[in-house]
Amino acid sequence: DAFVAQIARMEPALERLRTGGGLKRLYLARGSSQHRGMVNKLEVDAWFVANGFEMVDFGVYAYEEQLRMVRDADVIVGPNGAALVNSLFAGSGTSIGILDNSFIEDNEWYAAVSEGLGQRLTFLVGDVVNADPMYEFNANYRIDIDALPAFLAHLVAER
Repeated sequence: DAFVAQIARMEPALERLRTGGGLKRLYLARGSSQHRGMVNKLEVDAWFVANGFEMVDFGVYAYEEQLRMVRDADVIVGPNGAALVNSLFAGSGTSIGILDNSFIEDNEWYAAVSEGLGQRLTFLVGDVVNADPMYEFNANYRIDIDALPAFLAHLVAER
């Protein structure tokens, strides 16, 4: 509740970042060498690009530009990671899709904040490929390409 209230106080400043002419569908890239890796990353990345998403690596943009991009987007998708946290600043009505392994219970805070901000949050979980013996949340996973059309349809469906 406190985080939602803080973002609400920031809303006028965040809204000034919206250009109206930015990318409408963002796919936030994630490096392949990091923990919690998507083992079929190249195939999934290509699917989203082929379906109208612009692949963006937030690591090459200044923070203000990252915020501007999420404010302009209608749909933001990406593998679970730090870049997706910026989606919480996107504004009410934005659809957010997270690709992850099946150990998503650590994301209940994300779901609560998204709901409080009026965003549509959806997870697509993949099968665990390599479990992490120390912290299951970091397990590598594979996303089922055949599940992506329904996932996208849900994200862009009218409420």
